Amino acid sequence: QYYLLFPLFLMVALRYGKQRAFYALVVGAIVSLTMGEYASRAAPTANFFILPTRAWELLVGAIVAFATVYAPRTQSNLLSTAGLGMVVISIALYDESLRLPSLYTLLPVGGTALILLYGTAGTWVARLLSWRGFVGIGLISYDAYLWHQPLFAFMRIHTLTAPTQLTMLAMIGLTLVLAALTWRYVERPFRDPKHRWYVANRPALMMACATGALLLAFAIYGHVSHGRLDAWTASAAPNQLRAFHLIEDAKKESRFYDNGDCIFNINELTEDAASRLVSCHKKYGPGIAVIGDSHAINLFWELKFHAGDQHFIAGISQGMCRPYSHLAMCYYDKLLALVEQHPTLFHDIAYEQAGFHLLRDSRGRIVDRGDIAGLSLDAPVPAFTVDLPDIDEVATYLAKLAQHSNVVWLGPRISPFIRESVIVHLGCDYPFGLRPNQAQMMQQLDAVIAPRLKGSRVHYRSQVDRMKLDMAQDFMSCDTLYYTDENHYSHAGEAYFGKRITWRSVLGQTVAE
Repeated sequence: QYYLLFPLFLMVALRYGKQRAFYALVVGAIVSLTMGEYASRAAPTANFFILPTRAWELLVGAIVAFATVYAPRTQSNLLSTAGLGMVVISIALYDESLRLPSLYTLLPVGGTALILLYGTAGTWVARLLSWRGFVGIGLISYDAYLWHQPLFAFMRIHTLTAPTQLTMLAMIGLTLVLAALTWRYVERPFRDPKHRWYVANRPALMMACATGALLLAFAIYGHVSHGRLDAWTASAAPNQLRAFHLIEDAKKESRFYDNGDCIFNINELTEDAASRLVSCHKKYGPGIAVIGDSHAINLFWELKFHAGDQHFIAGISQGMCRPYSHLAMCYYDKLLALVEQHPTLFHDIAYEQAGFHLLRDSRGRIVDRGDIAGLSLDAPVPAFTVDLPDIDEVATYLAKLAQHSNVVWLGPRISPFIRESVIVHLGCDYPFGLRPNQAQMMQQLDAVIAPRLKGSRVHYRSQVDRMKLDMAQDFMSCDTLYYTDENHYSHAGEAYFGKRITWRSVLGQTVAE
């Protein structure tokens, strides 16, 4: 999008003068950065992919280009070294726990700009980056960028589990070899006006168009045929085919429910939703709220299936939203304000979140489900450490709610973390089990969280103890799949496990069955 639109922008902007075009770039970069910082909290997925929130990173490069073309470059060992340090620091310290892209991205982008502006010939940074190995990687870098994504994607599909370090190194080597060949036999000829395959020459242009049309046709065929699904289903074993259909059926299930009265779940606490909650309170008295991240959506459905004579049950949950997330899309501050304004709104509040987000790996990174699901089925789960600051932040938030309601933190569940591709490959009748140390991982969290709530009004209920998960019976059969998306329940699972997680089990003696 940028490469298509930016030249058109320059064609128009330069008609009004170079200085005005430069200022337009600066203003555009500031606006884009501001949008990106906001979207990193409000809509992080969209923020990563859409042009308006990412354009500033490329516009900084355009600003640097203007500066170097229309003003002499200044040599500075200090500033160019600072720029290189900023880039290296971002490589070493940044991980998926940060909101990226956002203001944090100023560090690598600003560092790159300093290198380009002040790392002129004669500086030690220029000498370092002029090393033949770095220059060679730079020459083939775009080709490597184009090659690495399909290579790594197909490799992950083929291996089903997380690749080993040796496999990753082999794929990096293959990427660089293919990139070098592409640069030598495709990119260079297309860029050299004297070469017979120069892009402006008729044979090269026709070949490029024909190749592009062939790839487009292949992509359309793949999309229309759902990846040649018919061909696969015709050759798949019955147990694989049954597993596939169970998974697809679970994916189609809606996660939201509304009985038209006062049993419903939402993922955003708007003014209309708050007004509805207050109206339900007036109609039925204090209600029950289920809050948390996407696991709380499952909890709402589990309890809804066995609601009995409960008439006011509100699920307020959103994926990635926990009290320590501090994302604009999350509802926790609004919920606390609403409860403080209406102290009797909820008699009971149950909180649940994914347990693995309270763990950190050996590098201090927040554990992602892929860190577990990518392991082979017999590989032990690593000894993760418990994230005490995040646990304490949840406890502090729940303690504020507990001043007005009976608040329960339902501990993390044991999730199977088995990828859908693995389930299909092995079939619905395979004897799936937990990996070594997988149950102990959640028991470790129970052992840490429960004592930290002592002395507060927040009650803790171990889900590990209540569920007593037995994978031989509690994962799937060729008739039923109790899980979806590696760590969430299907509707069948919600109904099935809801018999073990009853209102009385979660909230104690405050409600009747």
